[in-house]
Amino acid sequence: MDASKPGKFNTGKDPVTLFKKSQGKFIGKLSSVIYKIEILKKIWSLIDAPKGYTYQQIWARNYRSIKNTDLSGIVTLVPSVGFKIINSTIELGENDKGKLTLPPLGVKIGLNPAIEKKIIATGIVILKNDNPGSTYEFGFMAINSTPVDLDLTSLVEINIEAKPLTKWYILDFSIKKIYITLITIDESGSPIHNSEVMSGE
Repeated sequence: MDASKPGKFNTGKDPVTLFKKSQGKFIGKLSSVIYKIEILKKIWSLIDAPKGYTYQQIWARNYRSIKNTDLSGIVTLVPSVGFKIINSTIELGENDKGKLTLPPLGVKIGLNPAIEKKIIATGIVILKNDNPGSTYEFGFMAINSTPVDLDLTSLVEINIEAKPLTKWYILDFSIKKIYITLITIDESGSPIHNSEVMSGE
C-alpha cells in the first residue's frame, strides 16, 4: 500500500455540512452588522460574560435563533427582553423611511420616566435575493430613529429610517425582513431597558 496516497474523506458536500457552512457565513455577516450599531453593541457588552467576547455572544445567540435559508425565526438584537410589546405596526416605504406605531406602553410595564427620559427604535433590515451562494445574497440596513419623549399613557409613534450597512445594496430581493427593538435611554443617552424584538416585512 502506498503510504503517501490519501485515504477517503468527507468532501463536505452533504446537506448538513453545506447548511452549517452557509449558516455560519450568514450569521457572521449578521453579527458584524449588529456589532456595528453602537447602542446594541453597548447593551451586549453589559451582560455578564467574558470581556471582549461581545461579538461571539451575538454570533452564538443568532446561530440558534434565525436560519439563513428563509429567514425563519427572529434576529436576536439584544441578549434579553426588558419589556413586552403588543400590536406593533412597522411601515417602511421604498424611500427607506417609515414609522413604528404601537399602543400606549402602560404604567405597569416597569419603566421609570423619572430616569428613562426618551425612547428610540433601533434594528436592522435583511434583504435576501434568489441567488444562493452569491456574494450579494444578503444585504443589511440599520434602522435608526430620532429619540422621542417617553410617555407611558399615549400612542407611541416613532419615525424610522433605514440606511445601508453593507457596501452593496440589493435591489432585486425576494425576502425583506425588518427587526426592531425599542430602547429607553437616560438624559446622557445611555440605554436602560429594551423591548422584545418586533418583526415586519
